[in-house]
Amino acid sequence: MTINPDGTLTVPAATPAGVYPVEYRICEVANPANCDTAIASVTVSPVIDAVADDLSGSPILPSGGGSPILPACGATPTVFANDTLNGAAFLPAAVIPTIVADGGLAGVTINPDGTLTVPAATPPGLPVEYRICEVANPANCDTAIVPGHGVAGHRRGRRRLRRLADPALRRGDADGVRQRHAERRGLPAGRRDPERSSPMAA
Repeated sequence: MTINPDGTLTVPAATPAGVYPVEYRICEVANPANCDTAIASVTVSPVIDAVADDLSGSPILPSGGGSPILPACGATPTVFANDTLNGAAFLPAAVIPTIVADGGLAGVTINPDGTLTVPAATPPGLPVEYRICEVANPANCDTAIVPGHGVAGHRRGRRRLRRLADPALRRGDADGVRQRHAERRGLPAGRRDPERSSPMAA
């Protein structure tokens, strides 16, 4: 804590809430030996700030123990990254997170580390509202919104899994891709697909 030339006191960020007796001294400029001290009672109120999160750069894609047909969805990055407690970042153990409104996204949960776990077959575009409360002061709470575009959705994840599973699609092999299309239409290798202008690869 510091005292400023105008007599105000500056309290550092992350100072725990409480009442602090602060002793200060003033001395006369013209006569530095003329001094006196006093005690100021400083009350630090708890402040928690949950901030809206833009997860569009890290959309949720199916992951984990599912199959390419019906995978389970994964978890978001932590929503605590831009939240603060008493003006500073905090450890996950310092707060209690809960879901306030799932926006219709049934089954979404928030984990102790601030990540959101999204169920399989989740459609995109559903906002989720969450709340964090200070463990040491449970009445000190705030809420924020996670926009729905952080959820990429189930269908997009299936397309990505198919691309990863098919070497031709993964490396952009044009002949291999055309051959896959021919096989799906029941055409023999080397025959021209009537819907496409280029011959099939042998």
